[in-house]
Amino acid sequence: MSERYNIPLPTFGPLSHSVFAGTDFKQSQNALVIFGTNIGSGSNSGLAPFSIFQLTAGYDATVQDDWGLTSGEAAVYYSPGGVSGWNNQHQFEQVVANANDNYVYGKFNLNRTFILPYKFTISGNFNAQLASTPMMPTEQYGIGGYNTVRGYDERSANGDQGYIVNVELRTPPGSIFKIFGDQSVDDSFQFIGFFDYGYTEDIQAPAGSLEQTVYLMSIGPGLRYNIDRFVTVRFDWGFQLHQAPIGSVTGSRAELSATIAY
Repeated sequence: MSERYNIPLPTFGPLSHSVFAGTDFKQSQNALVIFGTNIGSGSNSGLAPFSIFQLTAGYDATVQDDWGLTSGEAAVYYSPGGVSGWNNQHQFEQVVANANDNYVYGKFNLNRTFILPYKFTISGNFNAQLASTPMMPTEQYGIGGYNTVRGYDERSANGDQGYIVNVELRTPPGSIFKIFGDQSVDDSFQFIGFFDYGYTEDIQAPAGSLEQTVYLMSIGPGLRYNIDRFVTVRFDWGFQLHQAPIGSVTGSRAELSATIAY
């Protein structure tokens, strides 16, 4: 459960920005594997329940210019700890070694899109998390999959902190319906080429852990298609440039999603 309060700030020319603050509350009580961590590894009859309570505050901004668009967001999360019976260091350490209920971590995202000649575009996105202590599974930084490093399983690797870089080149938008002479349908398709890189690390590696740091890297083609606001299709086919973690699909991975709204 999360709540956010947003306050728009006065605009300065092309700059629009705002600040926000809020709280997060999460609770887990199961014996499953969450993001690669065995939640049933503690006591309490095979269950290791825990809860997260944290405060957050941040700033976001968008600037448009003659060459494209820049947007970014920075946020800080703080957990005072000891808010409930499951929100304490004893419970946390049953799930993650050396975890602390009192922690701070930050998230940062920066995106830049450049408009190229002939209506091509190229965009770069940088996303990062920096933590003060080993993170619980719900707060860990995951890489791999649809929105991070394409071509790998979803959240192939998880750590306390890390970063992701995505670069995309897009063709000018085209219209399938207009190619066949139908001007009544507002549709658009674009081909893309992408490069993804992700890195994650544990602040203190668990005993017996094989890796403290993991990086993933991929390249591939994709397609974006939409019909007005009613149909959205996304296809990406990522080819791995670095060996996948043990237990993950190797080689390549294609992902297709379609959304229909009315």
